[in-house]
Amino acid sequence: MTGVSGSGKSSLFAHLFRQLEREDVVPLAHAAGINARLIATTIPGVPSQALHERPGVELRELPRLDADEARRIAGAVCGRYHRRLNPEILQVLLEKRLADGRLSAGVPLWLELALEELNLLDADDFARAERDYAARARSRRSPSRCAVGLPG
Repeated sequence: MTGVSGSGKSSLFAHLFRQLEREDVVPLAHAAGINARLIATTIPGVPSQALHERPGVELRELPRLDADEARRIAGAVCGRYHRRLNPEILQVLLEKRLADGRLSAGVPLWLELALEELNLLDADDFARAERDYAARARSRRSPSRCAVGLPG
């Protein structure tokens, strides 16, 4: 967001701050008196349209991630945990689809959340699942079944 002094940047920032607080999002900074930029991601709707109608705001649609980019992100997220994702689980994530048929892993936020969730699981979680469902051999949870169970 850029503009000269008095162009409404401060009031827009205050309005955005109030809106974002309701969404559990915290803006990083507000630099008074200097040009500032706001980079926001959103889905199409009233909030994105209201932001787009402000002077000086440019709306850009980001392309979806391809499989190669998703693999690199998976490597980076798992690397933060000093882990490597099982290739079978990664493949399940890459094949998962949204309700409209598009690949879920093409959405960076979905991919990040799914990977974070998988990295929070540990061997005890799988051992507990094996024990709890031992009587139902076909219902046993494997790491790939956990990935399949993620919402698309």
